[in-house]
Amino acid sequence: MVAARTRAGRHEGRQEIVALVCAQAVTAEFAAFRAAASCRGARLEVRLLPCTSKLEAGDLLAVLDRGADAVLVVGCRQPACRFQVGSARAARRVAHAQRMLEEIGIGGWRLRIELGGKRSEAEVVALVEDYAQDIAGQPTNPVRTLER
Repeated sequence: MVAARTRAGRHEGRQEIVALVCAQAVTAEFAAFRAAASCRGARLEVRLLPCTSKLEAGDLLAVLDRGADAVLVVGCRQPACRFQVGSARAARRVAHAQRMLEEIGIGGWRLRIELGGKRSEAEVVALVEDYAQDIAGQPTNPVRTLER
């Protein structure tokens, strides 16, 4: 069954998740991965970054402001980080943005970070599917209902 698109662009019954992925944290074959894909339970958009250490809390919030339901940051494990402290910086910034979302009542669950070794396309899709399952039943992004 094909999911119907609502006026706000959301796929009915499916979360829209943007994955911000460190280029150092994925396999070489990952470069051929399409920027947008569907996976079980979510519509996925992948954005490949040189390093997650450059992400700021504002960057994460901007993705949500553009209508994504959730953001998954995929980075390297700390000892494997090419820039040595990139993963730790990214984790702190995700935690900061989560606290801001909690304070304004939108929910810190909309942001998640996963640190690990080199991942394939299938492994990143599996992370997104797990995330989609964890947040199933949560409210859609309230930004979608705002008139701009």
